[in-house]
Amino acid sequence: MFRKNTKKQAVTSAAACIEAEHIQNIKYMQKEEEKQAEADRKEQELQMNLPIERIKLTKTKTLMHEKLLELMDKHPICLSILKKCFERRIKTYN
Repeated sequence: MFRKNTKKQAVTSAAACIEAEHIQNIKYMQKEEEKQAEADRKEQELQMNLPIERIKLTKTKTLMHEKLLELMDKHPICLSILKKCFERRIKTYN
């Protein structure tokens, strides 16, 4: 009923197992390399977008500053109100 494996069959079977394991390891390493490449690409993209976002922030701050100066020119009383607000804020931080 059951036959014993001969040495030749055992060697063939072992070689097939080793080859299958090797192929599986190669696929795993390729997937890991792809994941790392994707992570590197995303990091590079974020690094490239950082200066753009900083420029946008600077433009927004400049616009706010211009609007504030415009408001103070139109309404000088705003300056004293802002000064009081800043003084209160400084007191709360100290």
